[in-house]
Amino acid sequence: MTTPDQLGSEFQASSDFVMSYMLEGGTIAGRMVRLGATVDEIVSRHDLPLSVGLLLCDYLVSAAAMASTLKFDGILTFQTKSNGPVSILVADVTTDGKLRAMVSLDRERLATLGAKPSLSALVGQGYLAITVDQGPDMDRYQGVVDIVGSSISDTLHHYFKQSDQQDIVIKTAADYQDGHFRAGALTAQRVAFEGGNVINEEEALEDWRRAVILMGSATDEEILDPDLEPSLLLFRLFHEDGVEVQPPKPLEAACRCSAGRVENVLQSLSAEELLHCQDEAGQIVSVCEFCRSAYIFELDDGGRAVLVSQTR
Repeated sequence: MTTPDQLGSEFQASSDFVMSYMLEGGTIAGRMVRLGATVDEIVSRHDLPLSVGLLLCDYLVSAAAMASTLKFDGILTFQTKSNGPVSILVADVTTDGKLRAMVSLDRERLATLGAKPSLSALVGQGYLAITVDQGPDMDRYQGVVDIVGSSISDTLHHYFKQSDQQDIVIKTAADYQDGHFRAGALTAQRVAFEGGNVINEEEALEDWRRAVILMGSATDEEILDPDLEPSLLLFRLFHEDGVEVQPPKPLEAACRCSAGRVENVLQSLSAEELLHCQDEAGQIVSVCEFCRSAYIFELDDGGRAVLVSQTR
């Protein structure tokens, strides 16, 4: 059995990471995620009401946990479309740990909901699409599920139950303290057995049920506490079963927008279309929906869009 000291030996102080773990026997694995500065930066850029900010935290940390399970380089995207005040919500994560998000909302409708609206009040009826993009040379995979329950976890559990995937559970937490957002998540998953002591299906199912109960016993405060080493929390939860952890991998806020990408789009437009894009000052302003960066172009004497400034 791994000791708490051994578990903590790979920990590096960081508020933004994903850590993999596996229980002794090799049939149950999972992830622990914490987001501090990263989720605070992403959410704060959008100047959101508190309820929507916490919802976005939930989506980001859930996406980060799921993306870390992918076995290839790519992008995992969560996207909701619904008829509620928060009509579109997108969180995507690359497999190397770069996160971004965007929200489309009706602030007037939100103002009528009160201080602590439920998930159903915020998003109404709609669906969650989970997309895995492995790059231009591979087909994209997409799964779609109705938004249900009181949290993103409920919707994900509904998705996993409907799909042919292995058993997966996820528990998330998010809060706003001292002017900053933070989020965390724990996951557990039954995995294909590889070596070790052979156990029968009944024993494996009993191990799985126990792991789910133990994971569920973690409090929001424990999941979010930046001063509680993640490996120590995992040891508290699973020490009777034996738990091995991998070194934490960093997560960070990073958008894939650029002046070059905007310029390529503008170059594809006709001269007449470019004129229609100008504002009253004669400038073409493009604002990224994810990171809110603004790219400002002006037309030169030849009618070509030229970057004059950008803000992040």
